[in-house]
Amino acid sequence: MLHSTSVATARLSLHRHHALKRFSSLPFTRPLGFDVAKERSKFGHKVSSFPTDKMNEWLDPDNRDMRRELKVFLEDDSFRPRYNIPLAKEREIALGQLKKICDAKFFSVKDFHTNPHNIYAAHEIAGLTNPSMATKMTVQFNLFGGTVLKLGTEKHHERFVDDIDSLASVGCFGLTELGYGNNAVEMGRLSSQTTAVYDAASDEFIINTPTVLAQKYWITNSAVHAKWVVVFAQLQVQGEQHGIHAFLVRIRNEDMTVADHVRVEDMGHKMGCNGVDNGYAASRATVGPKGKSDTAILHYGLQKQALLPLVCPHSTDPLDRLELVVHCSAIKPVVSWNAEKVVSVCRERCGGQGYLSANRFGEILGFSTRR
Repeated sequence: MLHSTSVATARLSLHRHHALKRFSSLPFTRPLGFDVAKERSKFGHKVSSFPTDKMNEWLDPDNRDMRRELKVFLEDDSFRPRYNIPLAKEREIALGQLKKICDAKFFSVKDFHTNPHNIYAAHEIAGLTNPSMATKMTVQFNLFGGTVLKLGTEKHHERFVDDIDSLASVGCFGLTELGYGNNAVEMGRLSSQTTAVYDAASDEFIINTPTVLAQKYWITNSAVHAKWVVVFAQLQVQGEQHGIHAFLVRIRNEDMTVADHVRVEDMGHKMGCNGVDNGYAASRATVGPKGKSDTAILHYGLQKQALLPLVCPHSTDPLDRLELVVHCSAIKPVVSWNAEKVVSVCRERCGGQGYLSANRFGEILGFSTRR
């Protein structure tokens, strides 16, 4: 009995040690250092003969040379996952990783004109490397860069395209507002939102957020790294409204101090993707049944259907599901749900190994649900 008590005490002590133990302070996770398949074969275990090369060919239908070179490039230690690091450090790592890829010139914002699949392929690979870095890349090249490329003139292209590619001009996309969401069509109907008033005397546009609800919200890159923002605002000329237009606005000086008359606030730590400097949710508006943006999200039918059964699980009168009228509006949640399902199944099938941070399932799950 004494022996059993000693063993139990030792086990409790060991559990306590593990429970109180801090995460490793290693700067990044290291590979195991040996070939698992080779080691298994030494003991007569079956080694998988799955044709991974053929599978990669099927998964990579285009720009295969770039994909292959980028994957090799990302084997560098600077792209290994890092844990137990401060928020500010995590953000700088994400930016540094993106800068390193940009310096290697695997893609360009000009690819949207010449070879859009090239930059899409780079996004796919980046998303598996570091979701935070991939998110910053999406905003820099697709949203900010793509807007400058598509809506800008030759003057804007000469000034910004090379700087977008090199990250000399990090930008962000200022559409979403705290009170009105991101329904650009209906934003023009609302009086309390970001405005761009033309001043004939100075030949300038004065950008203003007249209310708290008009502030731009959940803007990736804005909290720390962006110098420029494409602001979507209601154009007003001589008291007359002309709808939503895009304006290129500097928010930080070259020394990264916030520009005069601009206020930028950091939204802090999130559940995932903390290498992204942004934040946002609860009084946000969504597109209502009539296509308007003045329906509070907690009053929206689908929101009630999802939340109320959790509060009243014995209800016998659930709300009917609303039909999705515009198919494209369903793409984002469908992709997220599918990614969540795939990651969850993969994690479960890996047993205990699936819980290791080194296997990335938790991070990818957070990435899929965030997007």
